[in-house]
Amino acid sequence: METNLKNNKNICLILLIGIPGCGKTYLTNFLVNHLSKNMFSSNSKYFSNLCVIPVSYDDYISYHTDSNVMSWKQRRTDVFIGVEEFILYFKGYKNSLNSKLYVNNNYCTDNKDNMFIIIDDNMYYKSMRYEYYKLARKYEISFCQIYLEASLDKALEYNKKRDGVSIVPEQIIIKMNELIEKPNTSNNSWEQHSLTIPAFINFDEYLVLNQLYNIILSALESPVKDVIITSYENYEESKRITNCNLVHQVDVKLRNIIGNYIKQVKHNNSQIRYIADCVNNKRVQLLKDLKSGIFTVPPNIISLLLSSSRSDEHNKCLNNYFLDILTNDIYCDK
Repeated sequence: METNLKNNKNICLILLIGIPGCGKTYLTNFLVNHLSKNMFSSNSKYFSNLCVIPVSYDDYISYHTDSNVMSWKQRRTDVFIGVEEFILYFKGYKNSLNSKLYVNNNYCTDNKDNMFIIIDDNMYYKSMRYEYYKLARKYEISFCQIYLEASLDKALEYNKKRDGVSIVPEQIIIKMNELIEKPNTSNNSWEQHSLTIPAFINFDEYLVLNQLYNIILSALESPVKDVIITSYENYEESKRITNCNLVHQVDVKLRNIIGNYIKQVKHNNSQIRYIADCVNNKRVQLLKDLKSGIFTVPPNIISLLLSSSRSDEHNKCLNNYFLDILTNDIYCDK
């Protein structure tokens, strides 16, 4: 995909996250109403001359008739392809829309300057959300997430109030509640534009409304950029930046490991000061060797360190690797 898009129209992907029964569809309707009627802001260029495309996954799957997991995945893929088609059309890469999403929505996008696509799905795995982030990066559009945090009991209670065909089997809600991976802005830089709000609250309350407005506006003001290296000089600069970032990430990880290690041994060892000095000296020497090229980090460890998304298993792997280096044959001048 070329980086020079055909027009400068603004697109914002808004992902809703939460277990079934937490009120995502209600929030979708609320956002559609407020965005369409320009109730967020009349002064911002982003909130005028716009169209809003709500995409509800429940419209394309039935938890009662589509019991096959592969069927769910295929439906999700179809929805994803349809969303990308909307982006291509709005950006001027396609002359027509054929997606089922368009047939279901039939919203007019012509002559609009701004488009909001609201993805109403559970998005309980961060890998699901990351696919949409990559889509935003590919076309350099805006991306944000809104997580509706609900207790399992409340979600089950709300689910029972749905119409018969809309009721989600309880075992599915219970399973999703166990599996859901909440947005983590600390570990995942790509989730920086994320908002967590309690389910079943009044979205019209000023503070809540302001939070919703701010998270969408911040995403619009900072579209995801797809960085492409176009020259040898840029390539060398990119390598230098990556290396500096690697040293920084190693330092951060080592400090974290040392802190936890000292806490574990301090109750069992009278020589705690000596051990602390030793591991810190090894940290300093390790960083020097890394900068000079004497010490090299294995590619798989580099990949984990520079990853924008780390699982608990990945962090365990990093901790074991560096802790072994720090504590193996501890030495220092006494």
